[in-house]
Amino acid sequence: MALKSLYILALVLTVSYCSSQKQDSASIHYHEGGRTGSSYSSGESSGKLPSDGPRIQDITKSSGLTLQKGILAGFSNQPSLTNTSTKLIKKVNITLVIKDYTSWKRKLIQFVEIGGAYISSSRLDVSSNTYKSGSIVIRVPKEQLDGLLDQIKTLGKLALENIQSDDITGKYINLKARIHNKKLTETRFREILKGKASKTTDILAVEKELGRIREEIDRMTRQLNRYDQLVDFSTITLYFRESEEKRVEGESFWGHLGKNIAWALNQGLEGLLGVINGIIIFLIAGIPVWIVLYFGRKYLIKWLRKRKETKS
Repeated sequence: MALKSLYILALVLTVSYCSSQKQDSASIHYHEGGRTGSSYSSGESSGKLPSDGPRIQDITKSSGLTLQKGILAGFSNQPSLTNTSTKLIKKVNITLVIKDYTSWKRKLIQFVEIGGAYISSSRLDVSSNTYKSGSIVIRVPKEQLDGLLDQIKTLGKLALENIQSDDITGKYINLKARIHNKKLTETRFREILKGKASKTTDILAVEKELGRIREEIDRMTRQLNRYDQLVDFSTITLYFRESEEKRVEGESFWGHLGKNIAWALNQGLEGLLGVINGIIIFLIAGIPVWIVLYFGRKYLIKWLRKRKETKS
């Protein structure tokens, strides 16, 4: 029984070591369609199992464990991932000078809804004279990106446009291959758990490895889904500001001057109130000090008079 437990623990450690390799059979580079990246290598061309396959097979035979048919075959029948389409994350930064924010925002929302996009976040800054500026983040299906950009440009004067494309094809293929390998490892551990691992220590060791592998699979799957989201929906960050004419539109010179004077007076009044508030706080906070000084002065005068009388 002790020898069998030793074999089982050796098998667990071997499988755990193989699953922790960084490459995960995904480090072979390829060149396809003019792009370079990393592809998934299954070993089909040589007809041999990867390096951990024979070892697991040998340990399995020596320990008396029986794996289900097809588990080890999974090493030599890896799915081909080199046919994965190019994965591009597109980001666009655009700045527009607009005439009127209210009417502009209404038209923008119409274009966004027609294009199947949505507004992810927005920010609006309003100055003292109602001058508006800010930014809007739009997520748009990649197929509708160019059309929506053309429509947005008709809503104002284009001041800046910056388009970035990030090719993550290699990262995507590597991540997908690693998830596949982790799932194979998870299957092998579950087979060990169903086999002749009867001792509590053996079961706990296998279950611990299963938990760790499942956490890695979940983490990598979330990252893969994040990649899919970023690829399927491009990001437009739209910065806007109203034109200079908007600041004084509909106002006479004297009206504009009056607003500026009123704003300056308001700022001066706020500053004066701040000073008065500071003085009041200083006086209140200094009450204990004033009390000590007052009684200290009285005591000092009384002591000096008494001393003078004593001398005379």
